[in-house]
Amino acid sequence: MESIYRFTLKNFKEDVEKKGFKPFKADQIFKWIYCKKINDFTKMTDLSLNDRKIFKELYDTSLFTDYKELTSKIDKTKKYLFNLSETESIEAVFMKEDKRITVCLSSQTGCPLKCRFCATGKKNGRNLSTEEIVKEFTTMYYLNPERITNIVFMGMGEPLLNCSNVLESIKIFNEEKGIKIGARKITVSTAGIVEGIERIIEFPLQIKLALSLNSAIEEKREYLMPVTKTNTLSQLKKVLKRYQKIKKKRITFEYIIIPGFNDGKKDIEELLKFLSEFDCKLNLIPYNKTDDQFREPTEKNIRDFFKKVSVLKDAVSIRKSKGKDISGACGQLKGKFTS
Repeated sequence: MESIYRFTLKNFKEDVEKKGFKPFKADQIFKWIYCKKINDFTKMTDLSLNDRKIFKELYDTSLFTDYKELTSKIDKTKKYLFNLSETESIEAVFMKEDKRITVCLSSQTGCPLKCRFCATGKKNGRNLSTEEIVKEFTTMYYLNPERITNIVFMGMGEPLLNCSNVLESIKIFNEEKGIKIGARKITVSTAGIVEGIERIIEFPLQIKLALSLNSAIEEKREYLMPVTKTNTLSQLKKVLKRYQKIKKKRITFEYIIIPGFNDGKKDIEELLKFLSEFDCKLNLIPYNKTDDQFREPTEKNIRDFFKKVSVLKDAVSIRKSKGKDISGACGQLKGKFTS
């Protein structure tokens, strides 16, 4: 039995037709699952009783059932811990801000990049399948009454090391007759995988790209993010310029403020110099403590840094950490599942 969550609508129509059904049946089923939040074939009343019975035998529509939900007492952010097996679990975050409802999705069960500021890198893992990524989203979608408006791939793992499955899931999320989240409402955040950025350049949907920069000084960035050894700043600059030339979209650069490490005069000079070559936004992220190596910035540290980089004119923002009290903020996800 195949999971229905691995199919784009186009592929599902082809599969349904191969099994002897008219392709429009796929449209009907997609509407039930992704628009009406009904994944039980027996309740899909515009299908004949016989069709319902056959489809139930052909396709698995089950979502994650072994999960834990934690809700922040500070800002009502929800963190979900999905248990995939006895040894594997992932985390995802459901965030509200005015009318915007954003889910932060994971793409791997751990992360091989070992960034020093991120808890996810403390464990190895594997790529999530397209099915698992879509189930991650759809389970949260079914559990909450609000319509999800935005998706960010900023959870566990490096999305561009799982590029094929991430991009395939985005096609499903963007489907007009299904979930229908606009491409411009979907952001993929990367530590800077050059080959993966090349794939996004060729990807037809106009999704947003965010790059976790954190230092424009090669040695410091390499210390924070060992991936810099094989994806250097000069290589990144080259591929990002190509991205901007072809896609004609602004790039968001993310910069985690780590006081005493990357917030000095030289750090700011090199950062502004690097950013001056792009049409971009700078998203400042206060470091969220994951161990004792670094300390979190004070409000004064954040304000001072913001003031010094604000020469970028209306292109600088400070990300408000959400779900910090449930370890759901940036860099804190680690897939620790407890029943």
